[in-house]
Amino acid sequence: FSPDNRYFITWYFNKIRVYEISNGREVPKHTPTHKKIVDLFFEDDIFVNAYCDCTEGYRKIFSTNRRYRVDVGNKTASVYKTGDDKPFMEVKHDVNLSYLRFVLDNQYLISCGSDHKTIVWDLKNAKRLYTRIQFGQNDWLVYDDDYRYDGSPAARDLIYYVCGMEIVQLKEKDPLYVPNLVEKIMKGDDLKDVVKFKDLKLCGE
Repeated sequence: FSPDNRYFITWYFNKIRVYEISNGREVPKHTPTHKKIVDLFFEDDIFVNAYCDCTEGYRKIFSTNRRYRVDVGNKTASVYKTGDDKPFMEVKHDVNLSYLRFVLDNQYLISCGSDHKTIVWDLKNAKRLYTRIQFGQNDWLVYDDDYRYDGSPAARDLIYYVCGMEIVQLKEKDPLYVPNLVEKIMKGDDLKDVVKFKDLKLCGE
């Protein structure tokens, strides 16, 4: 349904139809002709789309402002600026990608894998911001590329590090624990003075 509730979309494979809700009449719209469409949506009452050409696990997704294109494989995705031949950012997961979406006025890209990990990517700076893992219904953990983390108490209790055969618990007074980590990352707070995982030298490295 469109944001103003005037239109709705239906589609099957690569055929798209847009209708007026008030009278049921079909509205002529330009539609993509790719082999298989996976997702369609409206923005600002104008028909736009995020569609997929799912041939052998390959698909394309476009930002609603048409500035970015993502070529999606199974575990990786290449992000391009429209018109460019070379990607400016690579999205990578350890397992197959299950979801990709541009959010917050196309400033960020969210990717999800079948291992329940969600990663937020900064398009302007071409970098990964943080990774979130959901444990059941109520528990969660987020961490950045330096393994500084935040999470629910139960999820934080699951964190440990292994040095050879020795398990090192990271709980109380853990310098890697940063309350409100996501808020600080999204606000652009300077975290350079916060300890990084490599600085701990837990195994005497």
